Amino acid sequence: MVRGFVDAFGALAAIQSALDNTMDLDYFGQSTTSRGGYPTVNVFKKENDLILSCELPGVVNDDLNIEIKGDLIRLSGERRPDFSREEVSAHRLERKFGRFDRTMKLPFRVDSDKVTANFENGILLINLPQHEADKPRKISIG
Repeated sequence: MVRGFVDAFGALAAIQSALDNTMDLDYFGQSTTSRGGYPTVNVFKKENDLILSCELPGVVNDDLNIEIKGDLIRLSGERRPDFSREEVSAHRLERKFGRFDRTMKLPFRVDSDKVTANFENGILLINLPQHEADKPRKISIG
């Protein structure tokens, strides 16, 4: 039996690609329109509000869009490269750049008129107040 040359790096790249594709599937109900879940977010609950924290290094305010509809939030925009390809030749590129678009389902409807956002030093903080209709109400028994 004659064995051919095995491309070990190609095999590892195929395994990595298969794992990446598996992670992109919506197994846990975390709806997203972006591959790989970029931008990454943390969501915290504080009383009746959610606080969304998002890392967006290298993104400028004018290139960032936030949209809210009911219980969905959409973050979209663009991260531009640090240098143009005409200026430099890249030795290593680990930071991604380009357009991003991510939509996430929130645990309740948000009062979009009361949403506030702060973007400083590449960190986006969004305060998402719960819509009055979705807040728990105490029912008195008469």
